[in-house]
Amino acid sequence: MHALPPTVFLVCLELAVGGFAVQLWADWERLLSRGFVITSTLILWVFAALALWARLALPFAAEAGLAGQLEAGATLAFTGLLLVYMTLWWAGGEGGRRAIGALAALAGWAAVLSAAVAHGAQFGVLPTLVSLTLGALALGAAAVAMVLGHWYLVTPALSTRPLLGMTTVLLAAVALQGVLLPVQLLVSNPAPASDSTAAGVTALLGPYLLAFLLRIGVGIVFPLVLAAMTWQTCRLRAMMSATGLLYIAVSCVLAGEIAAKTLFFLTGVPT
Repeated sequence: MHALPPTVFLVCLELAVGGFAVQLWADWERLLSRGFVITSTLILWVFAALALWARLALPFAAEAGLAGQLEAGATLAFTGLLLVYMTLWWAGGEGGRRAIGALAALAGWAAVLSAAVAHGAQFGVLPTLVSLTLGALALGAAAVAMVLGHWYLVTPALSTRPLLGMTTVLLAAVALQGVLLPVQLLVSNPAPASDSTAAGVTALLGPYLLAFLLRIGVGIVFPLVLAAMTWQTCRLRAMMSATGLLYIAVSCVLAGEIAAKTLFFLTGVPT
């Protein structure tokens, strides 16, 4: 049960931060409608608020220390700035909106970096940061792209560029997860924690092997196939099919990230 609170926190934070990053790109390129941005930002804000609640209300092993305080502070700032950004969009004001969006994105990634420092001592901060970053991009891109897919059903003339871009981010992030996972297991061996790291890898490939295989199959392999199919379907402007594929993709990526973070807090190995 000790793995549940930080798992809830990290998965919600990943979805909110990664989703806002890909949405902000499309927003700055002026590829999105006002209604979509407000709706999508509201959804992302809900997940950011859930992450903040989990960080402040549930017991954490990493509560103490500077990294833990920065993690909580950055999450609070990210959640607040998302609300301001959404309010500016709703009010129709242009002034300061891009600056607030940039600050919100910086606060979100500061929370991810702080989380890597706070929770990644056993296996190493860099592998943990890579895992969190790729997880955020994969989960966020899948979620926002799935929401965007619905806009094409009522606005058929909308450019395919934002959905193609988000699907490309999903495809690249999941592919990098698949490539870097065995590399991390083979070469990451920080000297100060070599014994605990070896024990974590042994547990991952021993008692938790079934869960690890499910993480790979459901969270990496299947989403990779689905992302490729979605990208091709989007190019053909078959948006209803693309949206259906994204429903399955976001479910698989979410399940994979939940499994990955649970295994991380059980073994100390970022997957």
